[in-house]
Amino acid sequence: MVKKVKSGKVVKSGPKKTSTKPKGKVVKAVTVVDAGDAVEDESDAGATTTAVAVPKAKKGSSDGLVSKDLIEKALKQLKLFIDRSAEDSKDSEKQQLFEDELISEIQLQLTKPSLWSSKVDLKPRVIALDRKVTEQPKIALFVRDGLIDKELLEKIEQSELNNSISQIIAGQELKTTYKPYEKRRQLVKEFDIFLADDALITTLPKLLGKVFYDSNSKVPVPVNVGKNGFNIERVQREVAKIVNGIIYRLPRSDNLVIKLGSLENVNPDIVSQVIANFAPESLRGVFIKSNNSPALPLYESEIAFTKDDLPESNTAVVETESQDNVLEIGGEQVKLSSFERALVELAHDEQVPQLLASKIKKAKKAKKESAKKEKIESKKLLGVNTGKSKVVKKSAKSKSKK
Repeated sequence: MVKKVKSGKVVKSGPKKTSTKPKGKVVKAVTVVDAGDAVEDESDAGATTTAVAVPKAKKGSSDGLVSKDLIEKALKQLKLFIDRSAEDSKDSEKQQLFEDELISEIQLQLTKPSLWSSKVDLKPRVIALDRKVTEQPKIALFVRDGLIDKELLEKIEQSELNNSISQIIAGQELKTTYKPYEKRRQLVKEFDIFLADDALITTLPKLLGKVFYDSNSKVPVPVNVGKNGFNIERVQREVAKIVNGIIYRLPRSDNLVIKLGSLENVNPDIVSQVIANFAPESLRGVFIKSNNSPALPLYESEIAFTKDDLPESNTAVVETESQDNVLEIGGEQVKLSSFERALVELAHDEQVPQLLASKIKKAKKAKKESAKKEKIESKKLLGVNTGKSKVVKKSAKSKSKK
């Protein structure tokens, strides 16, 4: 059943893979051991550490950048590591608090010579995968005020979208009910995925705050709900793509970590699809690991850096950063903070002037004051004193009256 409360909240309850392969090779990390050593360690009851075998790549068996055979071997070794870690924790006196939930989480690490993003990036990205998730996550959707009326709610209730989205929250509700920090903290814990009307996305960082945006996994994903109002079919397609895909954000570093999910839900096909979304020539290394295991190398480039990856000097970097934080809007040069620059990246072009209205106004005012100051300075240089001339004129008029 779907109902809309007076505060504005809508609550629902009830039922090209590339063929270009760069020069590189699969290498072994010094922190892990070979498969033969791992088998020996497994039989050693007195071992205090858990060994992980590094799978060796087979020559001639390549599926893109990394062969699926190699990925499968790496996943098998991670499973052995996770199983042995679980057994060791049971025997030990100290029990890890979140071990049962997090120990089997798999991560893919992609490194490149340069930064993945040179500025703060608030926009989540989605990798579409050829799979269907069996367990439906709990989803909340943020929409702008007045977008959904009573008639539309009835249509949503009768559609497939009714089973996909657990709660729809209007913008006004975020400004009132969820304004207290504790309410927002409860909200972020209640749902697995947050989606947002892309017309509302630029206002969300200020409404939701650090509770959402300090966590990469809970940042609202922008959704195009339709050009002319809320399109149920379009939103359902977007939701299916996001649920079956993988969400990530670009970090301000050279190491991108993508969470693939629990080991039981990860297979070589999924890992290959994720890697295929990135240009092979831009990658320096590809690694796979669990939350507490060593990183197993799947690929490492023979050339780590080139001259093009290094700036000419530190001053060049500073100049680039300062230029990135200045935006020209309507002929005005507007200086932005890193946070404001990230908001601009989220917004549509037509939303930018409205989003930065106060900044544009200040820039125009500063420009006028600067022009006025320059005019006064130029007159002073020419020997013209406007204030003194006015005094002389007033005194001449007073004498004529007398």
